[in-house]
Amino acid sequence: MKGGAYFDVISFHSYPQFALSSWDNTCSCRKYYRHSDNAAKQVIVLRDKFETVLKNYGYDGKTFPSKYSIITETNIPSKSFAGQDHIGSQVAQRNFAIKMFVLTQKNDIKQSYIYTIGDAVDTISSTNAFQTMGLYFNLNKATPTNATPKDEGIAVKSLSGFIYGYAYNPAATTALNLPTTVEGAAFTKGTETKYVLWAKTTTDQNESPSAVSYSFPSTLNVQSIQVRNWDFSKTNAIQNITGKTISLGGSPSLISLTIATGFGDENVYKPAFSIYPNPAKGEVYIQYNATTKAENELTIVDMKGSEIQKHVLKENSEILPIFGLKTGVYQIQLTTEHGISTQKLVITE
Repeated sequence: MKGGAYFDVISFHSYPQFALSSWDNTCSCRKYYRHSDNAAKQVIVLRDKFETVLKNYGYDGKTFPSKYSIITETNIPSKSFAGQDHIGSQVAQRNFAIKMFVLTQKNDIKQSYIYTIGDAVDTISSTNAFQTMGLYFNLNKATPTNATPKDEGIAVKSLSGFIYGYAYNPAATTALNLPTTVEGAAFTKGTETKYVLWAKTTTDQNESPSAVSYSFPSTLNVQSIQVRNWDFSKTNAIQNITGKTISLGGSPSLISLTIATGFGDENVYKPAFSIYPNPAKGEVYIQYNATTKAENELTIVDMKGSEIQKHVLKENSEILPIFGLKTGVYQIQLTTEHGISTQKLVITE
């Protein structure tokens, strides 16, 4: 038996700052492509090299079962160093994290892990790239109550909170018909789909490509777009755009949609909202779209149809206490000026 018979998963590390240049014979020089899009792409390129070897030995899903892929360490530095030609900035690092997580989902990498939780030294004192790859600033000077997240830590929290419980949807992603200047994906849970999109950059050491105007397909019947930036987990800011067109930049946008559904000669609009974590205990975070400052109503109903709680919402994002709810499944009803939307909420012990 070949060696591949003794494992089911290929686990690898990727530090793409080492793979962002190539030799160009036309100029007898090295060309550099040090930006977050290429860094995220190189993670997939490395995985594909491993898969090519496996397929050459018959592990292609036909002759022998194919292998799952997971990446247990990856990141780029948040600082550049004199004498080194690697990528390094907080902007590039935070953009890389979001783009990497999206691309690994698109390319069927089952798990992805950032190296590392936190820096071990102050940024100004760091002497190599691996000392600047934390989600937090120097944890050796921090306590659990005052640890300070870096931009990447904030971005990862924003993304994970936004698509927690959602799965990559290849059909919905294909339906976006993204131009070559735009990258991203659709993620779905039940009947709700969210999107993470950005304008690609192709210029060395540039995280700010020209803005790209993108319109969602007419078949989606988009009435408005709700946009959250990379730092949403810190700001809770949601931009509401009327219509189906959005301007995308190099930093990924976290997007939900309000969809118009025709009934006769009228359009009835369902307000988009999300709740996380779900399953939950203790409290949940709700975010939703409302085009006016009118108070909106959220009702929690058990599976027998009995009203358990009712809350008046005054902001587009709020934390709701649910300590009194017993373990089980509930229906959440959000009523705004656009109508009523519902979602299931699972309460755990």
